[in-house]
Amino acid sequence: MISAILLQAQKESHRNLQSLTGDLTQDVDEYIERIENIGSLTNEPGEVLHILLKEKLTGQAERWYKDNQDSLATWSTLRTGLRERFQQPWLNQTLFSTLDNRKQEAHESVNDYNDVVCRLCRQIDLKMSKQMILYFLQKVVTDEIKMNITRLMLTDNDPTPER
Repeated sequence: MISAILLQAQKESHRNLQSLTGDLTQDVDEYIERIENIGSLTNEPGEVLHILLKEKLTGQAERWYKDNQDSLATWSTLRTGLRERFQQPWLNQTLFSTLDNRKQEAHESVNDYNDVVCRLCRQIDLKMSKQMILYFLQKVVTDEIKMNITRLMLTDNDPTPER
């Protein structure tokens, strides 16, 4: 059972979230992440996330939704469609450059570095292959560690069932 406190927090968060207008000054990825965070308070399914976001569309974003709503029936298609339509044109290039030049900071744990690289990969392409993500993770590691990662990848692709 979901507590009344969580439901109240979810309602407040949603109410306080500004509308998505479709203006290029808004970061559509950040907006989608906020909707997902609001939904995660009560483990909402995609259908609820779809409704939460749809209620916040105004202006150009709302017109775009109404014109395309037949093809935006699921949370996944809405999220993808919003990114394709309203993501800043320069963002992917900037994200890719950031990812390509990303190095682990001296104070940064391996887990934190991994999380940042994986997040950047998802922002660039939600369906980026594991091999491509591993390429970016491996760019800054030593040759010895690369050999170990490659060895692990080979065993990960091994079709032999586990015992």
